[in-house]
Amino acid sequence: MTRGAIALAVIIVFQIGLAYSTTLFPSLRPLLRSSPQVVVFRGQLMKKRMNRDAVTVEDVRVGMRRNNILSLDEIEVMLLEASGGFTVVTRKQMQSASLADGEVPESLKGLRNFQVLWDEALGEKRGSPSTTSGTAVEGASHRPLNIEHQRRFDKEDLEAARHARDVSSS
Repeated sequence: MTRGAIALAVIIVFQIGLAYSTTLFPSLRPLLRSSPQVVVFRGQLMKKRMNRDAVTVEDVRVGMRRNNILSLDEIEVMLLEASGGFTVVTRKQMQSASLADGEVPESLKGLRNFQVLWDEALGEKRGSPSTTSGTAVEGASHRPLNIEHQRRFDKEDLEAARHARDVSSS
């Protein structure tokens, strides 16, 4: 009983210490907190990303059911959040605004670094959300990202995203 209480106390103190340290030292946040990861882009499963984050096809299906989505083709982007839940943006939601015109749909505001994820997936180099006029996303990092160190997609995932873009545009 005493050992269990000590273990629980150590875990609680450790958690509070980490939370406090990220408040005092913001540069530690990227090391201690994960950012959303793209698991579906334009109806295509990002299998390497899913494998790396231990996300199964069944997990994606559960996320789809919770968001009343019947088909992968309805999904523009599905993000795995740090909490373990999914955020889904459908193609209908994306039609309401054009990212190419610098507009971000209301459903995407608050998603950290969405514009960077979008740009990487499309292979475009528009810059980070903080440096591109009109494309800043609320809650996004206000410093340029080092793409080599904070890469969101593997080469295979980028090719799948480009293929999805080419298929949808033809």
